[in-house]
Amino acid sequence: MSANDYLFLTIEGNKYILSHRDADTNAEFERWEFNKLEEALAKAEEEQGEIEYGLVFGEGIKLKGKKEVKNE
Repeated sequence: MSANDYLFLTIEGNKYILSHRDADTNAEFERWEFNKLEEALAKAEEEQGEIEYGLVFGEGIKLKGKKEVKNE
């Protein structure tokens, strides 16, 4: 994912929808559907590593990666 991309989690009916979106245009690049929230969050971590998330009521959840600095 580039710096201008993010993952967005919403609920549609009884499905959790995780989508990869462009931050500038909000265009959806990729979309995954899950039956359980835990599955959606696991996919988000698979896509971008450890995640931080906050709730945005009425809009969904915007997931953002946590940047880790490694000393080599």
